[in-house]
Amino acid sequence: MNRPWLPSIFYPIGITIMVVFMIRAGILGVKRGGIFWRRTFYPTKVLKEGKRYNI
Repeated sequence: MNRPWLPSIFYPIGITIMVVFMIRAGILGVKRGGIFWRRTFYPTKVLKEGKRYNI
């Protein structure tokens, strides 16, 4: 097919790594009750309400 073979090897590896990181982020968010973003903790309740969170 005259296509480069290297991307076809790394694509499944990259997708797998991305899925693992997404699952890890979800587990940590549930465990902590919120997320950390730029050294600030945002509780899940505030995020679900969609309100702006001011420091």
